[in-house]
Amino acid sequence: FPVTIWFGENAGWPRGTFIEIAGEESSGKTTLMYEALASFSRNFPDRGIAFIDMEGNFDSEYARHLGVPVDDERFVYALPQNGKQALTLLDQLVRSGMFSCIGLDSWAALSPPASADNNAEAGDGAIGWHALLSSKVLGRLATAYKAHDCTVITSNQLRVNITPMGARGTITTGGRAIRYYARLRLKILPIPGDGKENLRRVQIVKAQGAARAEDEVEISIKWGIGLDRVDSLITMGLAQKHIIAAGAWLQIPALGVKVQGRNNLAETIRGDQSVRDGLCNLLGVAKFDGRYPLSRKRKITFSEAETTP
Repeated sequence: FPVTIWFGENAGWPRGTFIEIAGEESSGKTTLMYEALASFSRNFPDRGIAFIDMEGNFDSEYARHLGVPVDDERFVYALPQNGKQALTLLDQLVRSGMFSCIGLDSWAALSPPASADNNAEAGDGAIGWHALLSSKVLGRLATAYKAHDCTVITSNQLRVNITPMGARGTITTGGRAIRYYARLRLKILPIPGDGKENLRRVQIVKAQGAARAEDEVEISIKWGIGLDRVDSLITMGLAQKHIIAAGAWLQIPALGVKVQGRNNLAETIRGDQSVRDGLCNLLGVAKFDGRYPLSRKRKITFSEAETTP
């Protein structure tokens, strides 16, 4: 709850497979990956979690806030220098059998190694290098995910597809290999409209298993909160008539709650565990802890390795 990516009896993130989350910039790809890592960490406390950061944008405090065990010895963080290092490390981590989930952010940022004389310039690299490396590594790992019960989740960018006939829709980077070897491919898109800046539509582009291609779910992602379960709870309550809207007033008759405005109702549910648990019981969903937003004014500290004298 609230995201059922894998439908049917085995709802949730699939185990022992390769998953791609594609979307535009700031669409919530990394946040969704953090949530998945946190979920695997909670469900498999005796196994590790790893994050391979190709973009250098890992926010440890935000990840910690979403439940990723960044301070635990079970968590491994890597900052490779190029795509070859990243995928070699990915292969080693999967085959170690020590990890339940590995995140790679992002596939589009996998870059070729510099030339041997260290004089490579911007734009250097063989044509199709990205696709060739993807094909080799993913082909070698095709059966390793299942054998070692390790789920690999990577984010990817949606880019304009340039053809001889001009721009034709969008395409993800990495050639056809990632589309072929990914057992589950998700596309996350914003939902346009006033008051919907936090809403996203997660669409299943490809599925091999219980999920069905073209199925989709609407989720609420807010910076500092991640997946806003409270907002999703309100949406479900309104849809099932357990929450009644009358003008600007919202009430939960079964719980004796009546407040003005959706934001005030969200704060009531977030701060009052009895109301939150009662609404979860009415809707038949799992109970959860209220999560308050991470402050944007938090103090950012840098380790010695991240600073330049």
